Parts: sequence; C-alpha cells; structure tokens
Amino acid sequence: FSLEALEKTTGTYIKLHIPEIIEGEEILELIHNKLEEFIKNLTWQLEEDQTLLLVTRWVDHDPEARERNLRSLLTWVEWSRIDMETSINLVQSHELYSR
Repeated sequence: FSLEALEKTTGTYIKLHIPEIIEGEEILELIHNKLEEFIKNLTWQLEEDQTLLLVTRWVDHDPEARERNLRSLLTWVEWSRIDMETSINLVQSHELYSR
C-alpha cells in the first residue's frame, strides 16, 4: 500500500525502544529469516553486544529447532567491535558456546 508515513513512524518507535524490543519475548517468536532481517537492518543501530545477546536468547528459546541457525546469525556480529568481557562471559557460561 506504500504507507511511507506508517513505515517512518514504526521505524522511529523501534529505534527509540530498541532495548525493550530486543529484551522482550515477542522477538523470540520471529522466524529465522525475519530475525536476520531485523539484525542486519542498519536503521536500528544495534550494538554488537546487543546483537550477540539477542542471537543467543533467540536460539536458546528453542534450541532443538534453532541451533542450526546459530552460525549464520553470528555472522552478523561484528566481532572486532564487541566488548571482550561480554563475549568471554557468554562463551564461558552459556551452554550453546561450550559444545
């Protein structure tokens, strides 16, 4: 329908509420390709730590069905910009990364 005003309004809302959105439960219900679209959308300006934690939460929400998507989703993390402490803690403490 080419609703540019609606698209702009929702985009602004998402940018303003990105922490609540990525920490919420609804985002965990996205299918793989929709989550990937969300992560790679530069408009949201996700920090690398946020992306890594979101991917981890998403896979952990249904590990049997989603673990096969972990590697492809992690390609969207710009590892050179990630906080080392976050990644070390995650790798040491989360089962997904210790297998």
